[in-house]
Amino acid sequence: MFVFDRLSKQQDVNQSDRALRRRLKMLAGPGIILYAFAMTFAAIDWVDVPLAALGSTIYGFLFIAGQLISSMAFMIAVVALLRAHRAFFQRPAETSSARSREVAPRFRDALGLL
Repeated sequence: MFVFDRLSKQQDVNQSDRALRRRLKMLAGPGIILYAFAMTFAAIDWVDVPLAALGSTIYGFLFIAGQLISSMAFMIAVVALLRAHRAFFQRPAETSSARSREVAPRFRDALGLL
Protein backbone atom coordinates (compact mmCIF):
# COMPACT_ATOMS: atom_id res chain seq x y z
CA MET A 1 0.00 0.00 0.00
CA PHE A 2 2.73 2.45 0.92
CA VAL A 3 4.68 1.48 -2.18
CA PHE A 4 1.70 2.31 -4.40
CA ASP A 5 1.16 5.59 -2.55
CA ARG A 6 4.79 6.64 -3.03
CA LEU A 7 4.83 5.61 -6.70
CA SER A 8 1.51 7.34 -7.34
CA LYS A 9 2.87 10.60 -5.92
CA GLN A 10 5.90 10.26 -8.19
CA GLN A 11 3.59 9.68 -11.15
CA ASP A 12 1.63 12.83 -10.27
CA VAL A 13 4.85 14.83 -10.57
CA ASN A 14 6.14 13.13 -13.73
CA GLN A 15 3.21 11.82 -15.77
CA SER A 16 5.28 10.94 -18.84
CA ASP A 17 7.58 8.45 -17.04
CA ARG A 18 6.93 5.14 -18.81
CA ALA A 19 9.22 3.15 -16.51
CA LEU A 20 7.21 4.25 -13.49
CA ARG A 21 3.95 3.35 -15.23
CA ARG A 22 5.34 -0.09 -16.11
CA ARG A 23 6.46 -0.62 -12.51
CA LEU A 24 2.99 0.22 -11.19
CA LYS A 25 1.44 -2.24 -13.65
CA MET A 26 3.91 -4.95 -12.64
CA LEU A 27 3.01 -4.51 -8.97
CA ALA A 28 -0.77 -4.30 -9.47
CA GLY A 29 -1.45 -7.97 -10.35
CA PRO A 30 0.49 -9.55 -7.50
CA GLY A 31 -0.88 -6.85 -5.19
CA ILE A 32 -4.46 -7.88 -5.93
CA ILE A 33 -3.64 -11.54 -5.29
CA LEU A 34 -1.86 -10.65 -2.04
CA TYR A 35 -4.85 -8.52 -1.00
CA ALA A 36 -7.27 -11.39 -1.72
CA PHE A 37 -5.24 -13.84 0.38
CA ALA A 38 -4.79 -11.35 3.22
CA MET A 39 -8.50 -10.47 3.29
CA THR A 40 -9.50 -14.12 3.11
CA PHE A 41 -7.40 -15.04 6.14
CA ALA A 42 -8.40 -11.89 8.03
CA ALA A 43 -12.11 -12.50 7.39
CA ILE A 44 -11.82 -16.12 8.49
CA ASP A 45 -10.15 -14.95 11.71
CA TRP A 46 -12.73 -12.20 12.30
CA VAL A 47 -15.75 -14.41 11.75
CA ASP A 48 -14.51 -17.90 12.61
CA VAL A 49 -12.93 -17.13 15.98
CA PRO A 50 -16.10 -15.85 17.67
CA LEU A 51 -18.23 -18.52 15.96
CA ALA A 52 -15.95 -21.54 16.11
CA ALA A 53 -18.86 -23.97 15.79
CA LEU A 54 -19.76 -22.50 12.38
CA GLY A 55 -16.27 -22.73 10.88
CA SER A 56 -16.11 -22.35 7.12
CA THR A 57 -13.59 -21.01 4.65
CA ILE A 58 -16.28 -19.40 2.47
CA TYR A 59 -16.36 -16.37 4.79
CA GLY A 60 -13.22 -14.94 3.22
CA PHE A 61 -14.73 -15.08 -0.27
CA LEU A 62 -17.99 -13.57 1.00
CA PHE A 63 -16.12 -10.64 2.56
CA ILE A 64 -14.18 -10.00 -0.66
CA ALA A 65 -17.36 -10.23 -2.74
CA GLY A 66 -19.08 -7.83 -0.34
CA GLN A 67 -16.22 -5.36 -0.70
CA LEU A 68 -16.42 -5.62 -4.49
CA ILE A 69 -20.16 -4.99 -4.53
CA SER A 70 -19.78 -2.10 -2.08
CA SER A 71 -17.09 -0.48 -4.22
CA MET A 72 -19.27 -0.84 -7.34
CA ALA A 73 -22.20 0.78 -5.50
CA PHE A 74 -19.90 3.59 -4.36
CA MET A 75 -18.77 4.19 -7.94
CA ILE A 76 -22.38 4.36 -9.12
CA ALA A 77 -23.11 6.94 -6.40
CA VAL A 78 -20.05 8.98 -7.43
CA VAL A 79 -21.17 8.95 -11.07
CA ALA A 80 -24.66 10.03 -10.03
CA LEU A 81 -23.20 12.94 -8.05
CA LEU A 82 -20.83 13.92 -10.85
CA ARG A 83 -23.67 14.27 -13.34
CA ALA A 84 -23.99 17.87 -12.15
CA HIS A 85 -20.46 18.75 -13.27
CA ARG A 86 -20.00 19.88 -16.85
CA ALA A 87 -16.51 18.34 -17.24
CA PHE A 88 -18.00 14.86 -16.90
CA PHE A 89 -20.19 15.34 -19.97
CA GLN A 90 -19.76 16.33 -23.60
CA ARG A 91 -17.83 19.49 -24.39
CA PRO A 92 -20.13 22.53 -24.71
CA ALA A 93 -19.56 22.72 -28.51
CA GLU A 94 -20.60 19.07 -28.89
CA THR A 95 -23.75 19.21 -26.79
CA SER A 96 -27.25 19.88 -27.90
CA SER A 97 -30.13 20.62 -25.60
CA ALA A 98 -31.45 17.05 -25.89
CA ARG A 99 -28.07 15.47 -25.08
CA SER A 100 -26.91 17.88 -22.39
CA ARG A 101 -27.29 15.30 -19.59
CA GLU A 102 -25.77 12.35 -21.47
CA VAL A 103 -22.49 10.99 -20.18
CA ALA A 104 -19.58 11.51 -22.58
CA PRO A 105 -18.68 8.39 -24.61
CA ARG A 106 -15.21 8.07 -23.07
CA PHE A 107 -16.70 7.97 -19.56
CA ARG A 108 -19.58 5.71 -20.60
CA ASP A 109 -17.10 3.21 -22.08
CA ALA A 110 -15.00 3.30 -18.91
CA LEU A 111 -18.10 2.68 -16.78
CA GLY A 112 -18.99 -0.26 -19.00
CA LEU A 113 -15.68 -1.87 -18.13
CA LEU A 114 -16.60 -1.90 -14.45
